[in-house]
Amino acid sequence: METLVFWIAFCGLVAYFANKKGHNAVAWFFIAFVISPLLAGIVLALTKDEKITERINGVERKAENLHTEMGYNQKYNDLRADLISRQLNTQLVSGQPELLGNRSPQVQQLSGIVVCANCKGTYSQSVNFCPSCGVLNPRFTKCPNCGHLSASNSQYCGGCGQKLQTLPVCAKCGEISSKKDQLFCARCGGSLKTSPTS
Repeated sequence: METLVFWIAFCGLVAYFANKKGHNAVAWFFIAFVISPLLAGIVLALTKDEKITERINGVERKAENLHTEMGYNQKYNDLRADLISRQLNTQLVSGQPELLGNRSPQVQQLSGIVVCANCKGTYSQSVNFCPSCGVLNPRFTKCPNCGHLSASNSQYCGGCGQKLQTLPVCAKCGEISSKKDQLFCARCGGSLKTSPTS
């Protein structure tokens, strides 16, 4: 009688651990009862933990959903920037350049639009060169040593580490000059801050 009680108790223990691993506790109880709790416990120990597998699959699904959502957001932002650029170009072509010209550089920067200093065309901030005339975006500076594009306020090249001369910035309105040797702002006439030359 005692052997039967121990046998059932060990079968219950196998069922408990089977349940903890995400398996059917009742089925494992009967397997342990029929073949032996010890053999059933060994087989159970060798099986995969279904709860961990479910968690891993859940994390992978969430990561995939986030990746998909990021892709949609990127496409939306690209389309939005393109639409704004087209609207601004239409306004400039239709004789309404004052709509963009009256905006402060900060507002233009927030809208994601760059006005080319050479041809007065507009384009997205993320573009390196003006698509109309090929002039370098004032947000970037080209390294004279290796040709790598770095942010215009960078002190050193991100490609080769050479010290860069950055573009002067107006202390009054924040306008970035297109010429490195310019002393006064073309927009407001304010003094330009110059960085040390390379």
